[in-house]
Amino acid sequence: MAQRVATLDELKGHTLEGVLHEVAESDESLTVVLGEETAVVISPEAHLKALPELEGQIPEGWKDAIYRQDGAIASRLEQLKRTRFTPENKAERVTRSLAALNQVERIHLTPSEWRFVAEDPDIEDQY
Repeated sequence: MAQRVATLDELKGHTLEGVLHEVAESDESLTVVLGEETAVVISPEAHLKALPELEGQIPEGWKDAIYRQDGAIASRLEQLKRTRFTPENKAERVTRSLAALNQVERIHLTPSEWRFVAEDPDIEDQY
């Protein structure tokens, strides 16, 4: 994108609206020098092309099939989660999870050692 530089004196007599329209219609930004160390840059936005219209259709009820509110299970993953994580033992699971998060670290490794262990694909075979 080209850049044009102008001082405030050069822009006197032009309206702000006129300057903005000129920048918007051109493919160049305008840097207005206000002082020795101060300037303002005005840049036009890229013109976006309209999205193409594709052939085909969206089946009716597609959203309802994904976001069911009637309690029906929409996917195999959702079914497995509901089977594994039942409301009956939720409090116990949360308590165990919080205890695991808050326990004192017993393994003391440097960050590079943690990275090595995490990234080594054969670490389980070695121990």
